[in-house]
Amino acid sequence: GRNRGRLHVFFGPTRPPRGILQTGERVAMKMWREGSLDLSAPGTFARYFAQLYPLVEQDSKGVMTAEREQRFADVADLFKMIPESGEPVVAPYGDWERRVANIRRDGISRLGMRHLQRLMVNLYQQEIDELCKAGALERIHDTFWAVVPGFRIYSERWGFGWQGRLLQEPESLIA
Repeated sequence: GRNRGRLHVFFGPTRPPRGILQTGERVAMKMWREGSLDLSAPGTFARYFAQLYPLVEQDSKGVMTAEREQRFADVADLFKMIPESGEPVVAPYGDWERRVANIRRDGISRLGMRHLQRLMVNLYQQEIDELCKAGALERIHDTFWAVVPGFRIYSERWGFGWQGRLLQEPESLIA
């Protein structure tokens, strides 16, 4: 705030996704064309949101309604800060095989899943499909996926990653 600086505005190569982001862009562009987009004036932000909020659905999932009605279990089910994407896969790291074997033997339990929690990584559905097609993943109790031993698709440094055709390591095929 003490020194004058330069503001550089960059426009992305594509439009923002439909919904509040695209509406927000329209409101900002309108204010810019009108000359009222002064980012050094705190009132600008109040005017921006005053124009934005009437144009967008703010409680489309009913989270705020459930909260006002004190239906907290519903609030927990409805509210997702980051939408869940993908499915959990156990990273083949550390003693993962023993932990997965315990789940296979004893079934799903709170303690068993807690022991696996730090090894779980969500992969996108298309990644899951590709790994399944190559035979690199197996489903465990319809709850999560585990890497089939012998597939090198995980690096302790970089995490999950593979390129091209997935092949099982030759030494894993020797009985």
